[in-house]
Amino acid sequence: TGWVGNEGGTAPEETWSWGEASVEFPTTNNTPVWRPVFCDVSIRPGWFYHPTQDILLKTLSQLVDIYFASVGHNCNLQLNVPPNKHGLFADGDVKRVGEFGAYIRETFETNMLTGASVK
Repeated sequence: TGWVGNEGGTAPEETWSWGEASVEFPTTNNTPVWRPVFCDVSIRPGWFYHPTQDILLKTLSQLVDIYFASVGHNCNLQLNVPPNKHGLFADGDVKRVGEFGAYIRETFETNMLTGASVK
């Protein structure tokens, strides 16, 4: 897979899922290969859990913007949710991820192409 190159969870508007042949993605004739791109971002200011950051989680609005600037730009979104020192997720993190999941499900629950035809 290819990394988009930042840890902000966003990708350029025209992001393509192909790349040159390589050791990881070999071909016999050097044709382009399918290589999905991923965007990574943390739900917190950093990649590791710190109790002082419990009030600094990304808002639902920020996560939605990140979603459309990553998945909406042909990338996989990797959302980091770091466990605390007990190996558990903080309650606030779990709640925010739940809100985010609910938003995505509600937004895309209706298939807008149902009944459509190609002319």
